[in-house]
Amino acid sequence: MNVIVIFTYGISLKDWHEAGILDREIKFYKKMSNKYNINYSFITFGTKDDEMYVQDLEEINVYPVYEFIKFSNNKFLNLFKSLLIPFKLKNLLTENQIVKTNQLNGAWIGIILKKLLKIPLFTRTGYNLYEFSINNKKPFLVKLFHYLLTQIALFSSDLYTVTSIADKSFLQGKFNKTKAIKIIPNWIEKLSHNNFSNRYENKILTVGRLEKQKNIDGLIKLMEGSRIEIDIVGEGSEKNSLMKLSEKLNVKINFKGKLNFHDLNNIYKDYRIFILPSLFEGNPKALLEAMGSGCLVIAANNKNIQEIIRNNENGILFNPEDNLKQIIEYFLNNTEESEKIIQKSYQSIEDNNLIENIMESEIYYYKNLIK
Repeated sequence: MNVIVIFTYGISLKDWHEAGILDREIKFYKKMSNKYNINYSFITFGTKDDEMYVQDLEEINVYPVYEFIKFSNNKFLNLFKSLLIPFKLKNLLTENQIVKTNQLNGAWIGIILKKLLKIPLFTRTGYNLYEFSINNKKPFLVKLFHYLLTQIALFSSDLYTVTSIADKSFLQGKFNKTKAIKIIPNWIEKLSHNNFSNRYENKILTVGRLEKQKNIDGLIKLMEGSRIEIDIVGEGSEKNSLMKLSEKLNVKINFKGKLNFHDLNNIYKDYRIFILPSLFEGNPKALLEAMGSGCLVIAANNKNIQEIIRNNENGILFNPEDNLKQIIEYFLNNTEESEKIIQKSYQSIEDNNLIENIMESEIYYYKNLIK
């Protein structure tokens, strides 16, 4: 079986490498290829350099966009040029049976390739692009573009996947032709264990971009004057303001910067508590990985997180008015109660998010698309 994978618009293999997620993202396709004999053609928004990142993988061919069209410093010109990519590549992709997008952003390339190659289109989304643009208060034209792109993709797709029931419900309430929508959550590779008592007693961990959506400032305010340290993995535009806020409110923050996939997965097991204070989320990989590493997860209560966390059963949900310091201190010191919740957390991940389960869903849909 041969499958085209279109990268998120503007993203290359080099970007994956520099973000520290290359190994994680490639792993899924390597496993799919080895188990089900699938050859993948990656259309990436990079240059010839992208080829070196998969040079040892015979099952993956790379077609860097900027080998076929000239990169421009004008972002609108690049966007227009991206419409030409399917026509540039169509003769090189004739053996493929499915075209899949990695995210909705860039789906127009898949839509055109579907028509040119007469093969089914699998639009995969990791989060709801239109809803995120609303929540992030993007300009009207950006929201309009995301709305139209979502609707056109729904009309054009033979399969349109989301990672949560909440995302599916949102789309069904706002758009037409939503029968093609299915749910495939994000995956983690394996469960890892470390005794709760061997983990940090006075530190908690959070992971994410240092941007408004992640609500790190809200976390700092709720932890004012606490003796508990917060280790933060991630970078972003809010870092300086977060440093100043933490000093003002006497909250000890340790900025760990970016970590690659392996290093990040190795540190989860050192923390008793992982906290996710985000204002809104999709199906966050960091939360799933923390659960699979035996952290007790405490997350801000929102509709997508409620699908993952059942309060006081496999994790803890908190609201802005709750005494977060008290909650954290209770579970840091109450080993028996925490371990009961962690065992349920492990079971949730094993049932829903291990990579083998997601691979089975993926191949099931591949086979149905090419029948």
